Amino acid sequence: MGPARKETHCLRNVNGAVLRVERMSLKERERLAKENEDVKKLAEDSAAEAVKLREEKRVATVTAFCDRHSAQGVPPAVIEKIKPILLADSGTIKLSDGTDTDVMKVFSEVLEVMPKVTLGAVGQQAKPEDRAIELADDIAARANARAKK
Repeated sequence: MGPARKETHCLRNVNGAVLRVERMSLKERERLAKENEDVKKLAEDSAAEAVKLREEKRVATVTAFCDRHSAQGVPPAVIEKIKPILLADSGTIKLSDGTDTDVMKVFSEVLEVMPKVTLGAVGQQAKPEDRAIELADDIAARANARAKK
């Protein structure tokens, strides 16, 4: 084999190796692009989940706040009026002095000094079974009274 043929043969081998590297590089780039897409999707899903969890935490915090003040005797009508305000997105309010403060803190201070009401039933309530017995006795007494006539 002459030097020109050897050189041609070497050039073919080099070109073949370069093509194999380029093909491998293309496959690697495609794999990395797919992996990059998967990572972006995971990041988007994680961000959406974080927003959802923050919202659930905010709702749970507001519900606990309302339940606590309701248990302390704040009228349910008042609680129902302030709950939508507490669930508003901002959670802060700008006061007349220009400072921002937490809405829950403001309402908590107001509700603490507000007159409280006693909630719940006074006395003992009859058990459902007791009420059924009373009704049965009443029906029997009426039936007996009619039968005697």
